[in-house]
Amino acid sequence: MSDPQPREIHHICYAVHDLDEAIPRYAEALNKTFRPIEVLHIEHVEQPLYGREEPHAIDRRLSYSLEGPPYVELIELVTEPNDFASNTQAEGLHHIGMFATDNEAWRQQLKSTGVRTEMRCLDADGDKTVFWMTAPGDLYGSRVEFLDDSLRGELAEWVKLGRELDTWQHT
Repeated sequence: MSDPQPREIHHICYAVHDLDEAIPRYAEALNKTFRPIEVLHIEHVEQPLYGREEPHAIDRRLSYSLEGPPYVELIELVTEPNDFASNTQAEGLHHIGMFATDNEAWRQQLKSTGVRTEMRCLDADGDKTVFWMTAPGDLYGSRVEFLDDSLRGELAEWVKLGRELDTWQHT
């Protein structure tokens, strides 16, 4: 097996209460151009820290900068209190996203050191860890989202061209 360790930052994510309001402000402040707002549907998500261990579907409003990597992701907080993107959290830096060559192996390796999984997304069949996020308290208040290396091409097309992400959603 190849070394599962992450190597590079793909994106930096900021959580906001109002995406429509935040995009022009971040665009000006960071000198970035953002894609139109999209609703990303993810079919199989587990959120064990919130008592939601069974896979369930979520929809998220978000936008990515066209410039990158690292890209800037803006994600709108949701009203669901038991969620990794709950609006009970403060606005601001939410996580950094990195690629890992073997995402599940990396998750298990970090788990053995006490790093918990806040959220895990499985592929459309519910079989493979596509991306997952560390619990914020386990890395000194920071979250890191680890993306499976197999997503590189698909994510690049989505960010640049707006193509659908077939890996983790049903269309």
